[in-house]
Amino acid sequence: MKKTLLSLATVVTASLFGSSLFAQAAASDGTPAEKPPFMPELISSYGDQIDDLFQLILIMTTVVAVGVLGLMIYSLVVFRHSEGRRAKFTHGSNKLEIAWTLATAGILIFIAVVQKDAWDHIKKDLPPENEAFLVRVFAERFGWSFVYPGPDGTFETNKDEDIFPGDNDLGLADPEKDVIRQTLYVPRDRPVLMELVSKGKYDPNTQTGEVPVIHSFFSPHLRLKQDVVPYMPIKVWFKVLPETDANSYEIVCAELCGEGHYLMNARMEILGDAELKTTLGYDWLATGAFPARFREPEPAAAGASGAGSAKHGD
Repeated sequence: MKKTLLSLATVVTASLFGSSLFAQAAASDGTPAEKPPFMPELISSYGDQIDDLFQLILIMTTVVAVGVLGLMIYSLVVFRHSEGRRAKFTHGSNKLEIAWTLATAGILIFIAVVQKDAWDHIKKDLPPENEAFLVRVFAERFGWSFVYPGPDGTFETNKDEDIFPGDNDLGLADPEKDVIRQTLYVPRDRPVLMELVSKGKYDPNTQTGEVPVIHSFFSPHLRLKQDVVPYMPIKVWFKVLPETDANSYEIVCAELCGEGHYLMNARMEILGDAELKTTLGYDWLATGAFPARFREPEPAAAGASGAGSAKHGD
């Protein structure tokens, strides 16, 4: 019996590695893999790398699922109750445990190696600020605010003490200099660099605020998901494919952040340069506005909560 189970486990492991190598070879032949039929429209330049990894891991997990279910069905049939058969007690198989543990470790190492190039490209190869369209993204319970640097190409600082509900919901030093929207407007075929910031709600009357929580910026069409961590601005990037039609795409929070989590969504619109100029109210490619730049983070004041609230609606 032990030999039978060990043989089956060996077959499953060999099939898993074989299918994985085949899928990896197919994805590395220089031709972008077709989008899986159950995936949303792909609109980002690195999205095909995510889809390749998704399909690779799907094949691997499918082989594991079929193998495990096959062993279960085999055991149910072979060891079903029958008159006169006595149960046999066993402590298990050390060889089987070692083989399966090594196979699992090998699979994880294989995935880590295969995905490294995609990880480095998406997470580390950020475009230079002086070549990208810059946006600051503020996440709070339960909404998103998107801030553009305005004609001077510089983002304003934001502090709790500068919050004035209705007029300066984000606490910007000069809210007239930045452009604030509740829709993410981005250009086509240009790198977009975003700085993600988590903010807690702040009451200027009592000068008290709630502690910001973790959110997660998720755009299925961009194949982009990044946690928004309190007190730690994080930069992410993407570039919309040139053939992408003008359309509106959904942005959601993919991290449970409270009772209104289901309400935390926004829209992203892909615009041409002329449309961006009209929508934002300034020419982002004009001298002075481009290249834009993020401000270096200022030291937090003692007791500051980093809180703030965003105004909903454009």
